[in-house]
Amino acid sequence: MRKILLALGIMALLCTPAFAGPNTNGAIIVHTNDSYSYVSTTVCTTALGQPASCAEAGVQSDKAVAAVVWFMAAFLPSSSPAVASVYFGVNYDDVNLDITTKFAPCGPAGTVEAPDAGFPGDMTAGNSVGFGSPVIGNTLFRFYYFKVDEFLGSAGPFLCSAINPTGGFAAFYDNAFPPAQDNITLFGCVKWYDVGLNNCPQVQLDRGACCLATGECLFIEQAQCAGLPGFISWTLNQPCVPDNPCAQPGACCDLETGACEFVLQQHCIAPRVFLGGDCAPTNPCPQKGACCEPVTGVCTYVLQAECLAPNVWHGDWVCTPVNPCPVEPRGACCAPNGDCTYVYAAECVAPSVWHGDWVCVPTNPCPPPVPTEPTTWGQIKANYR
Repeated sequence: MRKILLALGIMALLCTPAFAGPNTNGAIIVHTNDSYSYVSTTVCTTALGQPASCAEAGVQSDKAVAAVVWFMAAFLPSSSPAVASVYFGVNYDDVNLDITTKFAPCGPAGTVEAPDAGFPGDMTAGNSVGFGSPVIGNTLFRFYYFKVDEFLGSAGPFLCSAINPTGGFAAFYDNAFPPAQDNITLFGCVKWYDVGLNNCPQVQLDRGACCLATGECLFIEQAQCAGLPGFISWTLNQPCVPDNPCAQPGACCDLETGACEFVLQQHCIAPRVFLGGDCAPTNPCPQKGACCEPVTGVCTYVLQAECLAPNVWHGDWVCTPVNPCPVEPRGACCAPNGDCTYVYAAECVAPSVWHGDWVCVPTNPCPPPVPTEPTTWGQIKANYR
């Protein structure tokens, strides 16, 4: 059996598949039925696990212990599916639900699986189920189940079918060679003590990627897209998964105020600057602060990049209403010849001497010059005779 699965996996995932096969427009829906009590030998065959249609599948459970949720392949009643393997993932409330005690594939004899390590407890892991013989012509059949224990006891917990995060998509593969790969974009969720939802298969019209100002991508019709708030663009047949093709909004910074707006780059008009990322919880935009001149204490409120040395920038200071910048004291600078100038300490250069508690007016406090040698005026005149 393992060899069969490996062959299917290699064929489905490594070969270049042909798209738009017989399984196009299919969905992975979910179904639960609280009337069923888990028994390993009947879980894949009980009639309680088989709704009459996608619309009638059970999407609410009020069962706290041993509820069963079946993952089902669903197709339009008018289609003719041929499913040889399924590539899928799971998304669930891993705090309030335990889905790891009993889980297994359902299908024809010889059905096997190739789960990633950690599946299903690790939601970054996915699974591939290969059927012992292709399921042909069946438009609604179960292919996997989970036995679920619920701990919260009130509305909120959920269990959903999802893409396989390993490959970033979910798909049905048919029994051709190479297999046709039909990607799945329709999924479902069971909720506990609340009504869940299945996205049932539907006739596909011309759909494409609808990009909104939020960066969200919706695979819908053009007319639907154009009527949505924040509509940016629509691209025919462009899928939204596995890679979102829509431009993502980010932090747009007003350098004058430091304000941050979360918008698309095309809406971030100069002189504002687009940084990307988020505006919350921390504003990433450059903020202004007090730029202090080291001697005079003059304060200017600018960006850090605009505060050039030797000035000192303080990001958490403002210049008004009180100037926070330190100011060097001024005092009397006495020159050797006795002259006095009222300057900052840094401006009084030796051999001049600075006195911080002196002023130069109205009286010069500086001492007069001292002769280097005692002499008389007559001796001085005699030197020049």
